[in-house]
Amino acid sequence: MSKKLIEIEKQVVLVGHGGSGKTCILHRVFSKKFEEKYTPTVFEDTKHTRIIKNQQITLLILDTAGQDDYGRMIEINLNDADLVIFCYAVDCRNSFETLFSDYFSLLGDKTNKLIFLVGCKTDTREFQQVVSYEEGKALAKKMGAAYFCETSAKNNVGCNELFDEIYKFFEVKELKPIKKEKKKSFFDKLFGCCGCGNK
Repeated sequence: MSKKLIEIEKQVVLVGHGGSGKTCILHRVFSKKFEEKYTPTVFEDTKHTRIIKNQQITLLILDTAGQDDYGRMIEINLNDADLVIFCYAVDCRNSFETLFSDYFSLLGDKTNKLIFLVGCKTDTREFQQVVSYEEGKALAKKMGAAYFCETSAKNNVGCNELFDEIYKFFEVKELKPIKKEKKKSFFDKLFGCCGCGNK
């Protein structure tokens, strides 16, 4: 007889400036393709499920807009997020340097949320070096990020591994049975409070 699947549902929000590469990661992982043409995202959501052992983990993924006009909407969505993935492009220093002030600050006092930091477009390093891996690690530490990585949706590097890590974080490693409280007998209730019943 097969075990009943334990259903786990988590909300994941991707945040970053327009053109940072966050949407391309999703296209690479879920559509298995890379979009050369940049199309600004407003708000797009998708759902992805993976079964790990006896757990059915469903990610509700929200890809937020990278335009300044949507700051308030992003802030509202961050409130319900179980994981926030901050993204920047390694070939755009502005997307990196303003990520903390423009987006991380929207968390306010909710900095105890699970946070990932992702550097996108590493394939551009073939032509220029703008934001180094070490700089990314330093920002991840400043943010208190649980995980940092770099990706290239164009070359299909690091994108699937990123989602492997997401599922690992949400997988319940040890499911402990609920302890049933032993019902006390009449005499335990009568004498238990003073210890007389043990004499």
